[in-house]
Amino acid sequence: MIGASGPGSSGDLLARQLAEKLSTQLKQPVIYEHRPGASGLVAMETVARSAPDGHTVWFAATFTPFTAVSKNLKVDPIKELAPITQLTHGNLIATVHPSVPANTLSEFVAYVKANPGKLNFGSIQLIDEIAFELLRVRAGLQVVGVKYKSSAALAQALLSNEIQIVYTGIAPNKGNFDSGRMRPLAVASEQRSPLMPNLPTVGEAGFPGVESGFWYGLLSPVGTPREAIEKLYQGAAEFLKQPELRARLIATDTNPVGSTPEEFASLIKAETAKWARVAKESNLSVD
Repeated sequence: MIGASGPGSSGDLLARQLAEKLSTQLKQPVIYEHRPGASGLVAMETVARSAPDGHTVWFAATFTPFTAVSKNLKVDPIKELAPITQLTHGNLIATVHPSVPANTLSEFVAYVKANPGKLNFGSIQLIDEIAFELLRVRAGLQVVGVKYKSSAALAQALLSNEIQIVYTGIAPNKGNFDSGRMRPLAVASEQRSPLMPNLPTVGEAGFPGVESGFWYGLLSPVGTPREAIEKLYQGAAEFLKQPELRARLIATDTNPVGSTPEEFASLIKAETAKWARVAKESNLSVD
């Protein structure tokens, strides 16, 4: 199992737990190997070029935004990788500094339109950047983008009013939300978060069609026998049924999914098309 989730991260922990569970279910060793680089593309290319025998899988984090905007993509994930299952889905929250005079997403959009180019948006990874880009393009906003190297630096920048809006998670910032040091406006997903059930989604806030989020999933090289894909899918589905694991994931605003290979394939195709449209509309690309 090859992935790019850094040591000690939530993705790394989930991948290693899954590898341990599959080892028991399949009665053979399953080892997670960390292959960093190019926002996960090194891991993707390694798996795509592997023998399609079911013995090499990609533990993927949300890759559709990156593959939609990359100019030097060496692998077409839709044509060269076979989806196995979407493991989880996590929420992104549109969050502002309390100095911004907006309590709702529509109020924020109105304020930005009245003050073009005066607010800063911060991000640390492409999914944050392009998720906000979707809202920016559809709502016609003018903001200044600022990139940071870590989630800690991003949070500090928002707390200090260096930036005024971010797309972030609930769990690591719950204390800041409760204390009023950060103000959540809307959930970027299609469904509300159980951690903040009163917080509306972007669609409910008046901006349907700009939903986004992050996920983890499993894929294998195209041509992998259906029997192998089915075994891996069933194994992952059993893994996600564990009560303690489900409780831990939900506590971090991460929803267990366990979709079928066909459902995961549909998600990848739909997201790739959506992010490609956003990239074209905003002239966004990465080398």
